[in-house]
Amino acid sequence: MPAVVRWPRGLAQPGRTVDGLVSLADFAPTFLELAGAAGAERCDGRSLLPFLRGEQPAAWRDAVFTQLNGVELYYTQRSILTKDWRYVYNGFDFDELYDRQADPHELVNLAFPDIHALPAPHHNRTAAPWPPLTADLEAVRTDLLQRLWRFAHQHDDHLFNPYWTVALAPLGPGSVLGG
Repeated sequence: MPAVVRWPRGLAQPGRTVDGLVSLADFAPTFLELAGAAGAERCDGRSLLPFLRGEQPAAWRDAVFTQLNGVELYYTQRSILTKDWRYVYNGFDFDELYDRQADPHELVNLAFPDIHALPAPHHNRTAAPWPPLTADLEAVRTDLLQRLWRFAHQHDDHLFNPYWTVALAPLGPGSVLGG
């Protein structure tokens, strides 16, 4: 989502565009730094002041993680967004994989390219959980899911539980933790 900043006395090079992966969690550390206050002890965000000053922050993130907790795990989502890809884990629905360079509006779900032609895999435990992908897309999906579940684990995500939609998720939390 775009963010527009107006700061007449502090914004270097007004009118420019910064193409960094920024999270809403970055606003609190930014405002705290501007106010001269100590940062929050546990905060995933980082101050945006280097960007505002026209600098490139050292070791800026290469992914943004989001979550929707749904209703008692129903409709639960977790997602990872990188410059090139977005993956959305949908607990009770088909997952989503988008190539953000080729499909910037995220209209073609590469995880299920022909979703209407699929049998009902959730009713047949012998069916594969996902349709097969090309080796390069499978590598992308695996990498993104592993990163997503590692992030969730590092942040004590309540989704790490024995509930069946998570416990049985292909490449789910157990794949990261070895369980």
